Amino acid sequence: MTPEIRRILRFGCVGLIGLVVNSGLLWLLTERGHLYYLLSSVAATEVAILVNFVLNHLWTFASLADGQPAVHKLVKFNVVSLGGLLLTISTLFALKQFAGLQYMLANTVAIGFASTWNYVVNRRWTWNTVAAANGVGTRT
Repeated sequence: MTPEIRRILRFGCVGLIGLVVNSGLLWLLTERGHLYYLLSSVAATEVAILVNFVLNHLWTFASLADGQPAVHKLVKFNVVSLGGLLLTISTLFALKQFAGLQYMLANTVAIGFASTWNYVVNRRWTWNTVAAANGVGTRT
């Protein structure tokens, strides 16, 4: 198995943990906290983003250490994830409002779409050791 395939599988495992965190908080905030489901989704997604960053930094992409401070990677990861969040929220809304899916099922589908975006962009920007080695996207 190639290192990249291992990273993709690890990213998927971390994503499943993020899905559990996201879905659990979405349900808790919506059903018990009585927040509007889209507001609950934003909060649940941000918490899942933070959990996913820690796990990806320490496990998925640990072999791609480039000396860049973790806080810089966290900022990049969060920027990428905000794109994923916009994709998740818009897909969740469309699937619930226009396709009539239950919000928890719609959320799971939406997260699947955003996961592809998140891996590709994070691999090419956040944990891109070639770019970092060439000074691209790093501070001098």
